[in-house]
Amino acid sequence: MSAVVRLHGEDCRVVAVADAALRSIGTEHAKWMADARRLHLARRALMSQLGSRPSSARVREPSGKARPTAWSRIWWIGLSIGTAASFVGSAPMLPPRHPQDPELTMMITPPAIFAAAVLLLVAAATVPRSGRSPTAVGLAAMSGVIVLAALLFSLFRADVLTDAGGPMGVAAWAVGAAGALVGSTVLVLRTRSRTRGSRADRAAAETGKAWRRAAVELRGEAKRLLRRAPADAAVLERWADELAWLEGEVSAEQLAQARELGPWGWLVWSAYDGETALPALLAR
Repeated sequence: MSAVVRLHGEDCRVVAVADAALRSIGTEHAKWMADARRLHLARRALMSQLGSRPSSARVREPSGKARPTAWSRIWWIGLSIGTAASFVGSAPMLPPRHPQDPELTMMITPPAIFAAAVLLLVAAATVPRSGRSPTAVGLAAMSGVIVLAALLFSLFRADVLTDAGGPMGVAAWAVGAAGALVGSTVLVLRTRSRTRGSRADRAAAETGKAWRRAAVELRGEAKRLLRRAPADAAVLERWADELAWLEGEVSAEQLAQARELGPWGWLVWSAYDGETALPALLAR
C-alpha cells in the first residue's frame, strides 16, 4: 500500500474501530504496539505545530526571486540611470584633484542632478517585487552618500560656484540634490523593508520545508509499521468478532474499509492521522 489511507467515518467512529483493533491485537505484540504509540505521539506533535503557526505563515509562498516583468525591467533601468546621474551631478562638486572649470561644472551638474532626483523619486514611489533586493538597497545608498557629500562640500565652494553659474544655477542644483537625497533615502527604506519581508517569506518557507520533511519521515514510518505487522491468525479471528459487534454502530462503508485494512492497517492509519487522539493506544 503506497499511499496514505484516509479512514472513512466520523472521528468518534474511527476511534471506536481503533479501540476494536487494540482489543483484537491484545497484549501479545508489545514491541509493535510501542512503535505505533510513538508514531501517534510524533504525528500529534507535528500536527500541533502546524496548528500553532499563523495562517499566513501556513499558506504563504516563498517570494524568492520574483519573475521579472516589463515594468520591473524598466524600473531597474531607471534606477541604474538615476544612480549614474547622481554621480555625474555630484562628483564635480567634490574637492577636485585637478584644475576644474567651474563654468563647465555648473553646466553639467544641474541637469544631471535633476534627472537623478526625478528617477530616484519615481523609483522610490514604485518599488516592484523584484526591487526587494540588497542590490537596490546598495544602489540607492551609494546615490544618497555621494549626493550628501556633494551638498556638504558645495558649501565650501559656494562663492566659486555662484560666480560660475549664478545664484539661480547654484540654487537649482541644490534643489535637485535635495530631491535626489530624499529619493535615495526613501528608496533605501522601502527596499530594505521589502527585503526584510522577503526574508520573512524565506524563513516561513524553510519552516514549511522542515515540516514537510518530518511528515514524509512519519509517512515512511507508518508504511514500515504496516510491513512489520505480525501474521497472527488469532488476532484476525478476534478482529472479525469485534467488527460483528460494531455492525449497526458504524457505517457499512467503514466496516468494509476495516475488513480490507485489517486491525494492523486500521490502527496504523488512525495513529498516523494525528488530529484525533487515541486514548486507548496512548494508555498502552
